[in-house]
Amino acid sequence: MGSKDFVMKALWTLLLIVVLVSAAAAQPQPPVIEWSRTYGSDSSDSNISGALPTSDGGYMLCGSVLPYGAAVLSDMLLMRTNAVGDCVWSETYGGISYEVCTAMLATTDGGLVLAGYRMSENTVGFDFMLLKMDAQGDCLWSHTYGRDGHDICNAVQPTPDGGYLLAGATDATPFSCGWLVKTDANGDSLWSRLYGGDGHSEFLCVRQTVDQNFVLAGRISYDDLWVMKIDQSGDSLWSRAYGGTGGLEVEGGESVRQTADGGFVVAGWKLQETLEEDFWLVKTDANGDSLWSRAYGGENSRDECYDVMETEDGGYVLIGQTTQTGVWSLDGLVIRTNADGDSLWSLRLGDANRNVFTTGLRTADGGFVFGGTTATDFFSQSWLVKTGPELLAGETPVARSVCLLSNYPNPFNPTTTLSFSLPRTSQVTIRAYDILGREVELIVNTVYPAGAHTVAWTPWKRASGTYLISLTGDGFHMVRKTILLR
Repeated sequence: MGSKDFVMKALWTLLLIVVLVSAAAAQPQPPVIEWSRTYGSDSSDSNISGALPTSDGGYMLCGSVLPYGAAVLSDMLLMRTNAVGDCVWSETYGGISYEVCTAMLATTDGGLVLAGYRMSENTVGFDFMLLKMDAQGDCLWSHTYGRDGHDICNAVQPTPDGGYLLAGATDATPFSCGWLVKTDANGDSLWSRLYGGDGHSEFLCVRQTVDQNFVLAGRISYDDLWVMKIDQSGDSLWSRAYGGTGGLEVEGGESVRQTADGGFVVAGWKLQETLEEDFWLVKTDANGDSLWSRAYGGENSRDECYDVMETEDGGYVLIGQTTQTGVWSLDGLVIRTNADGDSLWSLRLGDANRNVFTTGLRTADGGFVFGGTTATDFFSQSWLVKTGPELLAGETPVARSVCLLSNYPNPFNPTTTLSFSLPRTSQVTIRAYDILGREVELIVNTVYPAGAHTVAWTPWKRASGTYLISLTGDGFHMVRKTILLR
């Protein structure tokens, strides 16, 4: 090789290194957890199924609440918080029956509608349910829509004429079908349509498209992810199924969104032949033809995705849950990808309980809010987590509030890592207690600067069992549960 060729090759190599380093530096990094809030009591079960921003920087949350031990007295739940997650007011809706809220929609008059289902008054099973609220949460009207059997409403969207489109499933046929109900602005039914029917089929999500039609996602024929586009009359424009060719593979679509390029992205789950379950993301063109698909999950784990958002750079944020095979506890899981579906970062939040993220939204400051449920052996509470904006490579995170994150792994043996963040320099004490509340070890008692920190805990002389980790400092006190397995 001549000296000129050698110099040119070296220059090209150097240029490639610069490009790769620049690209890596530009990749977003996981955001800082700013705060985490739970809502509810030890005498009821509650969850968050939807979240919307409010004009004052707070959040409107919907879900359901079930008094502990009252199997048929569930009510719809609506709650408003301020910008730091403190509850401003909450209301429940329902009678001596079973009502579940699955979705929420802001209306043009400043109010909102709640969609879900309730126990049927006329037949055995459930009916679709739609409630209209004003801005203060007062119910203006409610309607139910049902066939014979179980009718489960999972989603709602506005229609161009000021009405609403409800999407879900009904089993009032030989096979469970996707079912749509179209209403006017007052909630009176205008038409309903059945779709699928060859095996179990259901709609889990509906979104209005830029051409004022609708796209739906769910599952068809038991085992395939299903996406369909319809016009305003409910006529199918196209329908696509994505999945394996049989065997033990099963797929389902939980959330669909139209992307900036006019196509669609569908998020859900994929049960592999190994019986491990993964997040699954499918990107399509405007006609529903698949461009690529990606699965995300760890070894020996079950991971289910329930929602997806598109980011400003064309990437995606997937929201759901994860658990190790054979382990009771669950963690909320968030995975961030680029526009091609390549994973950039992930957040896994929880403790020794069952923690699930079911919904999320982008906040005005560039951060995220994730909502769901955190559950113990006895009851569950609504759960809301706020993050800051994504960080750039090398950027030092500074917390705005104290957050004791999950220890990982959990359960663990012999060592687990405790993570927490501080908004300011603080004296921090971390202690471990047994399940009876007796202190078993002083883990940390020192001053930490503002930012994110980790502490390894190795309880060499402790028996297997459940332990409580207490973090105390300058005006804060938090407790998390962990399990040691010998």
